[in-house]
Amino acid sequence: MKWLSFSGYHRHILIVALLGLYLVTANNLYTQFILKHGKPAQVEFNLPAESGEMTYKLAEMRPVRVDGEDVYQLKGFAFNPASKTTDYRITVVLISEETRLAFKTQPVDFPSIIRSSKLFEPGMDDAEFRALISKRVLDSGTYRIGILLEEKYGEGKIFTMTEGTLFKTANTVRFKAGL
Repeated sequence: MKWLSFSGYHRHILIVALLGLYLVTANNLYTQFILKHGKPAQVEFNLPAESGEMTYKLAEMRPVRVDGEDVYQLKGFAFNPASKTTDYRITVVLISEETRLAFKTQPVDFPSIIRSSKLFEPGMDDAEFRALISKRVLDSGTYRIGILLEEKYGEGKIFTMTEGTLFKTANTVRFKAGL
């Protein structure tokens, strides 16, 4: 029963074991319970067939700080040219060889971006978006960027793979617009 007293080297073994458990689980626990911004809304989901019916532009991706969290902000616009003023929910989809991640977007006003489109009309302000993406939720690798438009008051969905690519390494996240 002397070994239950945690004296001597047993205490060190326990500390090392707890430290090892912490190192293995810390990022997952942080991502799931503490991280508020930049988490995917869905993982591994079905997408509609790709359609060329969308006009889009991925303008830029840069690091920002939101509510004390370091995330990447992807800015751009997307709309269906056949129904420009229809209200759509815009979702940014990152697809790698191993996974699919869907990030909800927030409509934001970037007038210099949307007005660069020849198809712009007044009333299309909800077509401008930003997606917040945390590097903590991305595994290292290459992600192709897609955009999913879902009608807010209907069943219509449009999906397009963009020319954009996101490259994640252990320390960096790089964005290439492609067009």
